[in-house]
Amino acid sequence: IIRNTKKDGRIVILIIDDSPETLRYIISLLKSQAFNLMSLVESRQLEKLLKDVVPDLILLDLYMPDLDGIGVLRFLKRQESYHHIPVIMLTSEDEKEMLANCLEEGAVDYLTKPVSSLELNARVNTALRLKKQYDQIVALKNKLNAQLEKVGEIQKQLLPQEIPTSPDYLVE
Repeated sequence: IIRNTKKDGRIVILIIDDSPETLRYIISLLKSQAFNLMSLVESRQLEKLLKDVVPDLILLDLYMPDLDGIGVLRFLKRQESYHHIPVIMLTSEDEKEMLANCLEEGAVDYLTKPVSSLELNARVNTALRLKKQYDQIVALKNKLNAQLEKVGEIQKQLLPQEIPTSPDYLVE
């Protein structure tokens, strides 16, 4: 189930980072666009927040003291209600093995801190475009399933209620 996450028609982006300075910096880079920006300093607050709103995109710090980014990513990707949310990992290190692990766990991209405005905006817009396409596919799938159910009901109405019998043809 994908809940409507738009607040006032705006896309919701959640930024999770244990550094208030990083949060302020990223928010300052994104605030010129018409996003509804939300932030968390502690990743363990995520589950509570998700009861109220499901973001369209999450920017997630890899290294945090309470629950690291990989743990949060695993939680999200294993939940039916949240596995569709694109996650861009944020890291201050350029560890190729760890970044590959993030992508294998379901992150759609990563950014190395300090983040440049140009790169952040490009990657956010790409992730949101992919999310929009995913949402369209899910909507079309649901529409197709509803139509298939109607076709099944029509087929049942067209079939005879009882099996016809004929003296020349025995049904065993």
